[in-house]
Amino acid sequence: MHYTKNWVTIDELGEGGQGKVWLVKKISKFGNDNNFSLKIETIFKKLGATVGSNEIIKEGFNDFRAAVQQIVNDDNPKNQFALKLLHDFQESEELEQAQARIRKEITAMAEIKHPNLINVVDFDLQEFWFVAEYYSKGKLSDCISDFKGMCLKH
Repeated sequence: MHYTKNWVTIDELGEGGQGKVWLVKKISKFGNDNNFSLKIETIFKKLGATVGSNEIIKEGFNDFRAAVQQIVNDDNPKNQFALKLLHDFQESEELEQAQARIRKEITAMAEIKHPNLINVVDFDLQEFWFVAEYYSKGKLSDCISDFKGMCLKH
């Protein structure tokens, strides 16, 4: 599955030896065109046309709640993630080995969950991309050099 099915890019963050990285957010049920007033109007039309069906009314109110929630949370940094799209592999004798190694690495990263690690939230092993939580305080290499030789206190 292509990453654009679930994610929309906000900004390019950089490019390294393995691939490009973008700041992304998850595509919501209501899309990402920020045309919320039209969406809310559509929800109310659906409600007005279907008075008498409790299930449809309940669905309409749930849709309305989700639309309002998206408006409130749209710019929340907690809703932003980092997408890494790996470069195309060059044709070589070791192509299959390289692809197998990357698949193992992505799978391992996705399986490890720890409060002190950035978690992988989505990935595709065939197209070689993954989405992880976004850490906005800089590069890991810069953070490590800042704390070199120091013990972190909780």
